[in-house]
Amino acid sequence: MSKELKNIGFIGVGTMGKPMAENMIKAGFQLFLYDMYPEKAKELVPLGAKLMNSPAESASEADVVITMVNDAPNLEEVYFGEKGCAETAKKGCIFVDMSTIAPNSIRGFHKRLTGMGYDMLDAPVSGGKSGAEAATLTIMVGGSAAAFETCKSVFEAMGKTITHLGGPGAGQITKMGNQIMLGLNTLGVCEGLMLASREGLDLEKYLQAVGVGAGQSAMLSIFGKPLSQRIFPGNFPIKLIQKDFRLIVQTLAEEDLALPGAALMQLLYNSVANTDPTIGHEGVLVALEKMNSFQIGKYEKK
Repeated sequence: MSKELKNIGFIGVGTMGKPMAENMIKAGFQLFLYDMYPEKAKELVPLGAKLMNSPAESASEADVVITMVNDAPNLEEVYFGEKGCAETAKKGCIFVDMSTIAPNSIRGFHKRLTGMGYDMLDAPVSGGKSGAEAATLTIMVGGSAAAFETCKSVFEAMGKTITHLGGPGAGQITKMGNQIMLGLNTLGVCEGLMLASREGLDLEKYLQAVGVGAGQSAMLSIFGKPLSQRIFPGNFPIKLIQKDFRLIVQTLAEEDLALPGAALMQLLYNSVANTDPTIGHEGVLVALEKMNSFQIGKYEKK
């Protein structure tokens, strides 16, 4: 661990935040935790974390403040609201937001914080709950190179692939690109399975064939077999996926950029959420089944 960093304010101990915080404790950092729902954070106290009563308290002793929250309004409240971090953080503190937030919002927060004498990194993650638990997250970082180097030991406690992409907002732009590719690859897997099933193929043999072809992908490896059996792990809640694509489409509109695949995925995910709000990325299959009025494995070709 870096000699310069020890005390970490950690705000947002939810599905992703909790295992991330736990791995930081295991790596030797002293965490000052805050969550709107204290019961979530209390489970980490026996491991050595300290539970605080507000973002301001969480930040007051911290060298770095990490946030993992739902959206930009939540982040603004944590930073600048009543009992917010920015009023109590030590001089030289680095704010690291690991949520998925619109790039322009991040740039605005960065400007305000640097104007107050702090630095800020945007560092969204990919890898889901399993990656958070295993400390193998992909961490995509935007902000100054100096702040990135200072915080490297912090990121190494939570992730495996850690990349500095550029200035403020660069991490969020990278996360958006990742989500677009993830979504479209998932759609490809689901459409391929629908075609194979509709035409009466043995799906196990189909997956063996395409699993070594040019169409192979991480999403095929993850979702191919369970989806062929209509098993939906739901490891990443659809409401979070909807939020990601809402931010993507919003950013595309702001930048006058036409990416029809991203817009299509937003529509499909909205359809999935209306069918089953507990499902995840792989629920795209359900949307396709609805469109075609048949389920995988339950269609007899005439």
